[in-house]
Amino acid sequence: IFGFYFFAGVDYHYFSSYGQSFVSMFVLQTTANFPDVMMEAYNKVSLAPIFFVFFLVFSLYLLSNVLLSVVYSNFQSHEKARFKRRFLHRKKALEVAYKTLATKDGVELQEFFPFMARFQPQLPNWQVLCVYKAMKHKDSDDDLSPLTLQQFYTLYDFLDLVWIRVDEYGNKLLWYTKLKPAFVMKTAKAARVLVNWQWFNSTISVIIVVNTLINVALYLYHLDDLGYFSDAIAGVEGNVTHLEAIQGPVLTGFSIFFIIIYVLEITVRIVGLGPNYFTNFWNWFDFIIVGISFLAVLLEISPALKFAV
Repeated sequence: IFGFYFFAGVDYHYFSSYGQSFVSMFVLQTTANFPDVMMEAYNKVSLAPIFFVFFLVFSLYLLSNVLLSVVYSNFQSHEKARFKRRFLHRKKALEVAYKTLATKDGVELQEFFPFMARFQPQLPNWQVLCVYKAMKHKDSDDDLSPLTLQQFYTLYDFLDLVWIRVDEYGNKLLWYTKLKPAFVMKTAKAARVLVNWQWFNSTISVIIVVNTLINVALYLYHLDDLGYFSDAIAGVEGNVTHLEAIQGPVLTGFSIFFIIIYVLEITVRIVGLGPNYFTNFWNWFDFIIVGISFLAVLLEISPALKFAV
């Protein structure tokens, strides 16, 4: 409003109306139209820049910071209230669970196992036992004594921890550590070393790329067989007929070769990683794809096998 009354008669571009004045001063807060917005007024009124500089100082450095502080303060209060509600909700839930499970001495281990089987069914029993002992560790030397309410409140603190089995010397226990006979354990250990070898995954990746290129080449030959690229690829008469004769056996041979490599790769990974192999989504994806491909190759070569028999 002040801009319109001050400069309506001297600047018909930026202050021709109330609406245009509002837009001009609003854009000035971003300094996008500065100093153009004041140049026409400055040419006619030498003191005009004082108004614009004062407006910038007030709106850009004072009003904007106050607005930002109010928004941040409200956001912080909202997050604190949200955290408090979540914390109190967890605390109330644990209190109800404790009252349901507890005897006169507290929550016994035999009551804690079925509770965790419903609350965290993915945790194996040995990890549940570790959580129970960890909750007891702070206040008691008796790891298997009943849990008090204050100890039960710490349940969420230990659920996100990663538990690792170790031997009496602190060495990590792997799935094959206690396998019998010894050569089975050594085989699994060698497979794990091979899986962790930096060139193993690189070699498999190169094989996948080569397999893809060969499949693309055979697909182009198939298109040529249909007459799409006869002149470009076959070159001379008679080559298409020759491709018809060799395409099937070549395709089957390559498929068998690469499927054998992929099956060996998965076997090595399963032997080396044990049950942990199936805890990874991409391992499951790889296993399913190779399994489907293996069945497809079996179905493809089964007529030839029947004929041979």
